[in-house]
Parts: sequence; structure tokens; C-alpha cells
Amino acid sequence: MKLLDELERLAGLGLPEWSVELTDQTDPVIAELSAAIDNDRAVRDEAIAYLSRCEDPVVSDWLRLQLGADFSLEEPDDDETPELVVDACGLMIPASPAIYLAEDSISAAVKEIRGIRLPWERTLGCWFFGKPQASTELTEWPTGADGSALDFLCQIDLRKVDYNTPGFDLTGLPRKVCLQIYVDLDAGPGLIDHRVVGLSRAERKKHLMEPPPGSGVNDAWPILINPVGALTIPRSDSPELSLDPADERFYEAMCWAADEAAYDLNLFTKHPRNRPAVTEPDYLPYVPMARMGGYIPAHPAEWQKPAQEALGCDASEMFLLYDGPVDPEPRPVGDPERLRITILIERSRLDARDFTRTFGFAY
Repeated sequence: MKLLDELERLAGLGLPEWSVELTDQTDPVIAELSAAIDNDRAVRDEAIAYLSRCEDPVVSDWLRLQLGADFSLEEPDDDETPELVVDACGLMIPASPAIYLAEDSISAAVKEIRGIRLPWERTLGCWFFGKPQASTELTEWPTGADGSALDFLCQIDLRKVDYNTPGFDLTGLPRKVCLQIYVDLDAGPGLIDHRVVGLSRAERKKHLMEPPPGSGVNDAWPILINPVGALTIPRSDSPELSLDPADERFYEAMCWAADEAAYDLNLFTKHPRNRPAVTEPDYLPYVPMARMGGYIPAHPAEWQKPAQEALGCDASEMFLLYDGPVDPEPRPVGDPERLRITILIERSRLDARDFTRTFGFAY
């Protein structure tokens, strides 16, 4: 508490946050506090409690840096598969790699989006909304069980993602395939109508596919995507975890941080300082737009049994093909009731690039 009091005093001096005059005074205090957090769980938990109160936003920012963990995904140095773990203040957490889909505002400025006619020529071949690329695979627009046209959600060119994302090989996603995802964006909680289409380069045409006239599908302007590799960690109630009860509160904070980490890794995206307290894992307005791969974030009771029946395989054989808000947006949305979509596929079908059998639900 004396260290926190000293940081509050220094933050109140009114000096620029990253000025040499201030950092020369804060660095020794922060170094002492960081060492104490790593060596004493009581200190770590006191820092979390401070964040929950968010008494000083500048001090809270300094604390987040000490309590954070490295969720970045890197290319392995050799041919051996590295052990994937996240070191969070000495707590070693099993990790699974994923590709996060976040806004790319570099390839084209926001004001240029409406003028982009063929998105795959200006970006990494990844975008939300707008219109999909026409192909020989689809002779007509995908429809749901009631015959109405599904909304085009996104197109992800994994060949380009592979080329531009370090550590892609570790994710389990296939190369040399372009995915298009169509869903019913008006879906409520539970099973959802959807379709996943896998396209080779030869199957793609050089023009956009037009939705059926009068179909009423989502007509938002496209949002260009910058894929970012990052590590995910399992839910706190996952069977692969064996948490000491003293670590449970801290682990919930890490789960919250893991969902936000991809924004920090994406240099093209900014978010405000005054975030919710780190100890509120059930309120995630700062989730990335979506991700592919990694641990399944939804509670198993919401998906395991119906997914096993639909896919005909055990949960351990399922792959998270997509997870993101029903209405992905490029910046924070403070809505705890916002539904998310999850699409699962059996790993063997994914390896064979067979997308004829997938399971989708909203939660």
C-alpha cells in the first residue's frame, strides 16, 4: 500500500505520463512493486483490488502493465512444436494459439472504404460485411432453413493470413483456402442458420457476388481486417486447469485480459484508457471483433451436447472455426448483452477442407 500511495503521489504531480522527469521517479517504485507482485500472491491480489476500485486511472495503467501477461504468438525457432504456456506473474497457464480479426485502418482509410470495389485487391483478403467474392462454388446465394438469404459475415483468405502472421502454423488452421461465412444476424441465443464455404484460388472469380433482390441482408460497408496472432487461455472452469483457490480471482482477470490482448497487439487499433475494472470477466465490451482457433470461450453447457450430436465427434476433436459478436464492430461497444456467434468443426474435416458439416450457435 505504501508503494501504491507513492505512485498516486507521483501521478498527482501533473507531469506528462511518459516524461523522463516522471519516469525517473516512478521506475524504481514500479520495479519494487513488480517484484513484490511476482513473489507474493497477497500483493498481487491487493493490486487487483486496486484495479477494481480504479481510484487513479494513471496508477491503474501502471498496474495493468505489471499484472499483464504476454499473449503474443511468435514463429517457433526450430521445427519442434513449442510448449504453449502463458506466464502470468509466475502462474503458468496452458495456451492455445488463434488468429484474431481486428480492424485494418492502414490499407484504406475509413473515408476510402466506400470507394473500394474489390476488397481482396487492397487488403489481406479479409473483410467483414459488404459483399463476398463470387466463385464457381456458389451458383446462388446461401439461404437458411426457412429459405431466406443469410447475411454475409466475412471473407478470410488464409493463404494471405499464413504469409503475414508469425506462428500461423501453430493455430491448426488450413493454408491455401479462402473462407466465406454466412449467418443469420437476426438470430437469438441457441442454434443458428449458417454456412461456411471454402474456396481455392482457382474457384474465385474477379467480381463481387450480389445478394438476391429484396432479400434484406446486411448491407453495411465493408470493414477491412488486420489478422493478428495471439494466445488464448481456457475458461476458469475448464477440466484441463487445476487452479489453487487463491489464484481463481487472478485467473479471472487474466481471462479478461486475454480477450483484450489482441487489441493491444494490433497497432492499428486504439481504445480508451478508462476501461472497466480488470476483475469483471463477465463484462467484455473490449473483445476483439472475432477470432479463429484457440480455446472455446462459451460455457460447455451451452454447446457441448448439441455440438456432439451435430458433428458426431467428441468435444476434444472439435475446432473453433469462428467466434465473435453477432455484429462485429472495430471499436469498443459497451453492451454486456451483446450476443456472440461460435462456429465449430471437426478437426479431421477442417484438415480435409470439408466445410459441409459445421455447428453454429449464438450465446
